[in-house]
Amino acid sequence: MKEKIAGILVLCLLALPLSLLAQEKPVKIGIINTNKIISESVEGKKFLNYIETKQKEKQTEIDAMRNKLQQDLEQFQRQQGSLSDEARLRKQSELNRRRTDLDRYIEDAEAEMQSIQRERFAQIQKKIMPIIQQVGSEQGFTLIFEANAAMLYVDASVDITDQVITRIDQTPSGSSQPPKK
Repeated sequence: MKEKIAGILVLCLLALPLSLLAQEKPVKIGIINTNKIISESVEGKKFLNYIETKQKEKQTEIDAMRNKLQQDLEQFQRQQGSLSDEARLRKQSELNRRRTDLDRYIEDAEAEMQSIQRERFAQIQKKIMPIIQQVGSEQGFTLIFEANAAMLYVDASVDITDQVITRIDQTPSGSSQPPKK
């Protein structure tokens, strides 16, 4: 994924000189750090807290299921000598089914958490994008890139992340419209 982003960035930068010739105004490039927005904005912190709470709930359920299964396995191991062959096979089969059910539950929980994260992140993006566009327009940026590992050097003056965080925090919760400046 990072290679794709780096490739796109290189293509954009290679095409930039051609677009410079066609424009009268100078190109102004900005960057935004989405991770910082998520970790520092009020909306982002709500997102992280919600995800953390959901993960803890799922983990609690999984731990309870795992502990119950472990207790039942230990009980079976203590009792298996006194069980008939048929009862022992039935109990082993039940325990194996429960172990399989637990594994499936864990997989389903992980998929559900990924889905929740994508959905919630999309909601945050809906709120962030108009604000980024507004700040970019107000400050005359031609391009705004996401800060990533492919960027070897970035002048701090082109980083508009803190401004976007301030605007996000000023936007009423649930609104995708940036505050008017």
